[in-house]
Amino acid sequence: MEYLAHAIQMMSEKKVVFWGAGRRVSSFIEQYCVEGRLPFPDYICDSTREITQEEICNVPVISFESVKQMKPADTIIVITAGLIDLPAQVVRSELYYFPIFHCRSFEAYFYLQEHRDRYELACSYLEDDFSRGVYRSCLESILKGGLWNQSLYSPSPYFDNDVIGKLSNDDRLVFAGGFNGKHIDRMLLSNSAVEVDAFEPSSYWSNYLKDKFSAQEKITIHNKVLWESYDTLSFDEDEGNGGLDAHVGSGSSHIEGIPIDDYLTGRVTQIVLDVEGSEQKVLRGAAKTIERDRPRLTVCLYHSLDDYINIPIQIKEQYGKDYKLYVKHHSCISAIETVLYAV
Repeated sequence: MEYLAHAIQMMSEKKVVFWGAGRRVSSFIEQYCVEGRLPFPDYICDSTREITQEEICNVPVISFESVKQMKPADTIIVITAGLIDLPAQVVRSELYYFPIFHCRSFEAYFYLQEHRDRYELACSYLEDDFSRGVYRSCLESILKGGLWNQSLYSPSPYFDNDVIGKLSNDDRLVFAGGFNGKHIDRMLLSNSAVEVDAFEPSSYWSNYLKDKFSAQEKITIHNKVLWESYDTLSFDEDEGNGGLDAHVGSGSSHIEGIPIDDYLTGRVTQIVLDVEGSEQKVLRGAAKTIERDRPRLTVCLYHSLDDYINIPIQIKEQYGKDYKLYVKHHSCISAIETVLYAV
């Protein structure tokens, strides 16, 4: 935290370049610069495509070549793009002498300033030292700008691990989102008798999954979004990125949102949620099912800092003694694939 406070002070004394002119930069400027928590950047650049605008949010757009000619002693670069889009260019563009931060570090810094007590509460709800260590280390890596942290890695997300073992013949899993089916394949390898209700809002991937698993009678693909209530939702299919960042809340597509409680019948033994930041809403829409069946819950925490802190609190304070909470991290990339297990 002190390191980032010092970085913010340096930003007021040097030229600041926001590197990445995609959809993220405007919202980052509005949330942090307009509100006065960070200085406005002097320039915006992009190294992955040609930018036709001369300004973005009243900030001049310059070429990436111009940035490379700047002096490291006078310049701070803030990456305002995806986690792995730009860092690989640092070495080949000879930017390694520049102080370079990722916008996610500042997002974590300001969020933790306001919610430190709830962060500590969420950590206290975890069942063992290993989970607490992983939970703290993931956030520390984000604050420090650490992209890779192999020491956090645990294999086998959602099942076939030391929190949740092999799937049994009477298991029925609610799984969202289905995406390209890689975890459904793993479910079948773990136990081909398992019953799966997989939810995938992308029309492309939903049709792909229906075709891929057409011979599997116990696998049902639902082209819907799990939600807290019945609703028609705008949806960005993220076609240009293969659907990796598909999410509710923007985009030209529309999809039906449905609550688990009212849509599914019969006993559920596990709920797996990787729904790009809608996890808290899905859990609210599954409250009756959770109280009735006490399914194992495996919920991604990493899509937002609000999820990271509030999902453990939401589960523990709503269901109390019914669940013990564990955290595992299933990637060598420190800011993705952090999963809460409630068992």
